[in-house]
Amino acid sequence: MATRARVRAKKDLEQCTEIAALRTRLGETTVSHVLREGNKVADRFAKLGHKAAAQRVWRDEPPNEVLQFLERDAEGK
Repeated sequence: MATRARVRAKKDLEQCTEIAALRTRLGETTVSHVLREGNKVADRFAKLGHKAAAQRVWRDEPPNEVLQFLERDAEGK
């Protein structure tokens, strides 16, 4: 995966290497880029993570900031 894209940050490179190792264990997989407009849920989670002062983990319920986007996504909107 990292062979086709330029990865500059050391942490990103480590994650790409880990993902590549996991993909070999899963068998045939496909990875593709989706623009933020095409995945508003992931975009909202990324924004929350960027603004967070500390690591946050959601187990049972998504945060309110993401819930409306999940509902729209489930409705196909």
